[in-house]
Amino acid sequence: ESAGEQRGGVLEPPPRQTTTAEVVTDCRGDVLHKNTNVILLSPHQTPGTEQQLRVRGQIVGTYWDENDTGPHLSNASEVQVMVTYIDAMDRGTALLFPTKQVSTFADTESDMQNVIRWKATMCKVGKKFA
Repeated sequence: ESAGEQRGGVLEPPPRQTTTAEVVTDCRGDVLHKNTNVILLSPHQTPGTEQQLRVRGQIVGTYWDENDTGPHLSNASEVQVMVTYIDAMDRGTALLFPTKQVSTFADTESDMQNVIRWKATMCKVGKKFA
């Protein structure tokens, strides 16, 4: 017996199984996934403006695909970011989600603590600072 159904002499395919993709996007609506390079935005910017931190990183985990080494994400609007570059003027900037081990970007300069939790909408896909 075939998987399809016969109607009026025509074999129809079985109904399709549909899936919903779980995605998270940056400040411009670009999809963030593992290995995406991002620039972090300031959590203290005024609405309607984009204030970049001089901090680069790479997405290493999303709510649906967390990295074991990073901090746990509490909801789908957060991502795990491996910090790859910090300008000297932003070393003292406070993290959005400080922990006992890390509270500023300067604290993330160790390989053991360079993965942080950040809001996806406070990321911007790319490598070049404006």
